[in-house]
Formats: sequence, C-alpha cells, structure tokens
Amino acid sequence: MTATEDTIVAVSSPPGRSPRGLIRCSGPASRDILMGLLDPGSPPAVPREPAPLPPRTLTACRIRIPACDRAGGAAPSLPLPAFVSFFPAPRSYTGQDMAELQCPGNPALLDRLVRRVTQLGGRLAEPGEFTFRAFLAGKLDLTQAEGIAATIAAVSDGQLQAAALLRQGSLGRFAHGLVDALADQLALIEAGIDFTDQEDVVSVPPGTLDDRLARVDARLGDLLGRSRPWSALESLPRVVLVGRPSTGKSTLFNALLGRERAVTSPLPGTTRDVLMEPLTLRDVEGRCVEVMLIDVAGLDSPQGALDRDVQAAARRAIRSADLLLYLRDAGEHLQLDTEFAAWLQDGPTAVPPVVRVRTKADLAPAPGKAAPASDADVAV
Repeated sequence: MTATEDTIVAVSSPPGRSPRGLIRCSGPASRDILMGLLDPGSPPAVPREPAPLPPRTLTACRIRIPACDRAGGAAPSLPLPAFVSFFPAPRSYTGQDMAELQCPGNPALLDRLVRRVTQLGGRLAEPGEFTFRAFLAGKLDLTQAEGIAATIAAVSDGQLQAAALLRQGSLGRFAHGLVDALADQLALIEAGIDFTDQEDVVSVPPGTLDDRLARVDARLGDLLGRSRPWSALESLPRVVLVGRPSTGKSTLFNALLGRERAVTSPLPGTTRDVLMEPLTLRDVEGRCVEVMLIDVAGLDSPQGALDRDVQAAARRAIRSADLLLYLRDAGEHLQLDTEFAAWLQDGPTAVPPVVRVRTKADLAPAPGKAAPASDADVAV
C-alpha cells in the first residue's frame, strides 16, 4: 500500500449507469477538495471557517466540473446538482477526514468528477485502500475487512450471508474467545513453572488442563462441522439433467433456458460434453434464485476410449450436483433404474435429492403402455 497520509478518491457505487453515483474521498485534504468543488453560488456544504460540522449531514448543493476535456487553455465548467457530506476525523469509516459526493450516476460524469478531485490534490485509491485505512485506524479487524471484500464480490445469497457474518465480527469474536481461553491456560502453566517455590501458587493439574483444552477443541470442532468451504459458497447450486441417451435432456435444457444452447437430434449420443448455464428462477415467495443448470451425456455403457471419457465427465458432474433431474420417456414406467440407483448409493459423496421427470409427454405412447402419473414428480 502507498502512503496513508495522501488524500485518496474512488467511485464507491457499482459500475454502470444508475440514478445516483457515489464518490468518496479520504485524507487530510478532503475538506479543502470539497470546498474547491463547490459552486460559488451554492449554499456552502461545509463551514468556510474551521468550525465543527455535524457529522453525517447530507446537504444539497451545486458543484462545478469541466464541461469537456480540452487540450491547452481553460475548459469551461458547468454546475452539477449534488449532495455532499463531510465526516471529520476520527468519526469516519477510515478514521480520517472523509467527504462523500452523490451525483447522477453516469459513468462518464463520475470519471470526470474523479479526475477533477485528482486535480485538486487527491489521487486514485488502490483496490481496498479505504478498508485498509479503516483497519490501520482500528475501526475493523482482519475478519471484518475480509467480510467487506467478500460482500463486494458476492454474487449469491449464500455469499452475502457468509460475508455478513464476517463483516459483523462473529468469527472474530469466536476466535478471540478461543484465544482468551488458551491464554488463561498458558498463564496457569507458566505460573506453576515460574513460582514453584511459593506455597500459594499451585500448578494446574494435568487432568484439569486436559479437560479445559478438550472443551476448546470441541468448540472449534463444532464450528468446523457446521461450516461450509468458501468454494462451495462461491458456486451456484448445481442442477444436473441425467438419464439415458435420447430422453430429452438437451431439449429440456434449452426449454428451461429459453434459447437453443445445446444441439438436439433424434439420434442418441448428441451431447458429448458437460454444458453449464446459469438459470434464474423464482421461489414461492417471488424471490429470484439463481442455479447452474447442467446438461450431460446420457448414461450408457461406453463403447470406446472416447465414450469412457464422456461418461466419466458426466459422472463427475452428477457427483457434484445439489439436485438431480432424472429423465425417462413417457412411454415407460419412470423409476430410478436399479443400475443408476445402485451407482448413486455407491458414490463417494452423499446422494443429492432426485426429481423424477417424465419426458416427451406430448408423444402419445402405445396403447396400454402409458406410465401412471404417480411414476413421475414432473411431466414435460
């Protein structure tokens, strides 16, 4: 990281167009930069004398930025309506003087405003530098800083929930509790060693020490047992279409996506690779839920080296699934094939939930061979 006494600036709103964008400055020159941006005819957002300003005050004003970039000579400027706030040190996110500007969220406009701030004495912030300064000022611990970075990078509800626990300090408080418990036991051991010649100092009995350390170990083991790896939170829930060749997996894959993503053909064995596409659904409460929809080759006996590789890729995808859609023709009884069910049970991981799907319901089966509706969870 660069010097912490520089005044830094960055766009703090998400990329792209929005009704309102946010720019933050942090550093000793934040107040002077804010004053330099104000339109002379605008009501002052901060006092021109060094009088205290109520913190976290949002004030409507006008700021002036160059109307265009012009090589040589002074570029004309124009007023821009904005809201500004000033946060005096140390009661700010970074512990330094901070200024916030809210203006229309046009990316080109925000970029021009940032460049104007750099002309007034600021510099572009490095990635994570605002949070780094907050950590140096004692506003955050390392787990909370990681939680902020995880919140920014989150792409799913699971990631947001995990990042919130970090950001709120839950993991830090748990770790501090374990450290304090271990430090207490270490102090008792050292006291028993250093003061063996004093009658009023009694060393902790080995059995008692073992019990206390076992409780610490149990607390840590319980946390690890209830935790999920971050890699699992980074990926979307995986829904895999599985079945024998020519059961309509790719057709259903395209229908769910609403576009022709997979090649379909009446001939068996058209799908030779693992196809993955994100799919946004709505739950019963109307909330958006995103899953990774996966189409794999039909499960069959391999006839050669290529078929073995294709089948191996399909089985790897199935083993990583959070939900299986098991497809079978409408003209047949839809049951989990004995071979497929045995393979699931013998797999190295827990068996995911299975939804049985009767496909090709629009094709009339032969008389007397229609599968009963109870043989399927869904008919398509």
